[in-house]
Amino acid sequence: MSGQEGDALHENRSLLARCAQAWHPGQVMESPLYVNDGLTLDFDETGDPFPKLHFCFRVDPGAFDAILRRITAAGIPYRSLPHGPDDFKVNTDHGGRIVYWSEPGGHVWEALTVSYARRAG
Repeated sequence: MSGQEGDALHENRSLLARCAQAWHPGQVMESPLYVNDGLTLDFDETGDPFPKLHFCFRVDPGAFDAILRRITAAGIPYRSLPHGPDDFKVNTDHGGRIVYWSEPGGHVWEALTVSYARRAG
């Protein structure tokens, strides 16, 4: 593991630890966790069924490579389509690279290098 990947892993563990401290089971109000000027995580508890969500992150090519390495190293199946079979391929149809994977709860995660929703001018 490179120093940069080790730093990212430490940051992720630190973020998860702060999340655990911020969220209190049974708490009626949301527990916001300020991460930076562009991101605040809000934690809430509900007894209602939770829909499966899709989380998409546009990243630079270096971050994409690091994400794909981590997914591969962890043995997480990935795919080239949001709801297709786990084909262990990267989608390049939109001029960049896109990869999808699911967490055990069924939420879909996506990392891409070029937005297909916001075309460059």
